[in-house]
Amino acid sequence: MKAYCPVLRNGKYLPTKYAIDTVQGGRNVSPPVSWGEIPGNTKAFALTLIEGGKPSGSNVHWIVANMSIAARDLAEGVSGLRDRLPKGSLELRNSFGKLGYTGPHASPAGGPREYQLTVYALTNTMDVGPFSVYADFAEQLKKRVAGQGSAILTLLV
Repeated sequence: MKAYCPVLRNGKYLPTKYAIDTVQGGRNVSPPVSWGEIPGNTKAFALTLIEGGKPSGSNVHWIVANMSIAARDLAEGVSGLRDRLPKGSLELRNSFGKLGYTGPHASPAGGPREYQLTVYALTNTMDVGPFSVYADFAEQLKKRVAGQGSAILTLLV
């Protein structure tokens, strides 16, 4: 399975408008994402955006569960717009206590900061709700992953 973020500059850098609004030029807009090469036993999709790629000690910026099997992308700015998310989708609470997307932020030391965007092909939908957090999602994910694809997004501010 493959995941793509078509707005990456030079195939790596995330434009600043996708950063949290406390970053100069940041507008907290969720980036567009698309995916392909889907495993045959897929019944739904899920997505995470995690700082550094590992949730322990890092911030989880976006979780979307139970996207329809018909979905192959998320449009730019779709987070928080329930009627524009794929059928069945549910955004969960991120590390900042908010439902949906919270954009990347600048590194305290300056320089680049990496985030891993992962799309999961699921063998079944997840039993999660709007108050579920990453730990709930991860527990459900263990039992349902048919495949996954990732893209590394680097914020340079």
